[in-house]
Amino acid sequence: MKKTMLIVAAVLTVLGLALFAGAFAASGWDLTKLSTGKTVTNTYTPNETFRDIEIRTDEADIMVIPTEDGSCTVTCMERERERHTVTVEDGTLKITAEPRKGQVHFGLFLSSPIVWVALPADTYRALLIETDTGMVSIPLEVSFETVGINADTGFVIFNASASGPVKIHTDTGDISVENIHAGALDLSASTGTIRVTDADCDGDLTASVSTGRTELTDVTCASLVSTGGTGSITLKDVVAAGSMTIDRDTGDVRFDNSDAAAITVKTDTGDVTGTLRTEKVFITRTDTGSVRVPDTDTGGRCEITTDTGDIRIELTAR
Repeated sequence: MKKTMLIVAAVLTVLGLALFAGAFAASGWDLTKLSTGKTVTNTYTPNETFRDIEIRTDEADIMVIPTEDGSCTVTCMERERERHTVTVEDGTLKITAEPRKGQVHFGLFLSSPIVWVALPADTYRALLIETDTGMVSIPLEVSFETVGINADTGFVIFNASASGPVKIHTDTGDISVENIHAGALDLSASTGTIRVTDADCDGDLTASVSTGRTELTDVTCASLVSTGGTGSITLKDVVAAGSMTIDRDTGDVRFDNSDAAAITVKTDTGDVTGTLRTEKVFITRTDTGSVRVPDTDTGGRCEITTDTGDIRIELTAR
């Protein structure tokens, strides 16, 4: 009996795949023609003034775009039965996905909803974004005092500046920050890559990953802290006025013309290599591996520890 049921299930699966392939071929190999869910586009024009922006969606790409005519419009390409509400309350522009109210939808959707927020190029007080699934893109033409972005599954492209702290978290997805000035940067990704390029932080920069790479290029900050479970970190032209602390379970640490007043590096499995800008007092330890560092006794403290891996550091001026 069990064997017969397995055979029937296998036959039905093959038939289902064959029907899908036939429908796909009949559509001219255009997946969008197979969508059974109806998508609509709605545009909202808030007339009230606001300084704060709050966006909460379940699954939608969020695209902030600059506008030159001084007006604000919110355009939602959304599912007919899963729309967004756009309101201004107490000086806050709120864009919220309407609750599904227990509906069960069996339609096939082959494109994600998209929310376009056209903003005048200006400075806003606070930006808060909460999204489960989708991309978030913030342009450099707008700026904020504080920023908080939380994306469960999706990646974040952030190019805006902020006078205060910027905090971005993703569970599954990359974080890309570029061409910004911020009071502080707090970036974390459970599974994904963190990339920061051409960033100037008045305060601290924190970059934490569970599984994924960290890439920092042309960055200045007061201090730097980077932690990670599995994944390498590269620092190119990165300068911290104070301390630089890097901790990895598994992963290489690579310096390229970078520096800090004091440096602490610990990696259980990985090499620590590269170049620093100024002399340091080196304190090194490796259980399995070789050590080659400059023989200097001036400058800040540079403590490097690795269980399995080599330590090879040179000075840029040499």
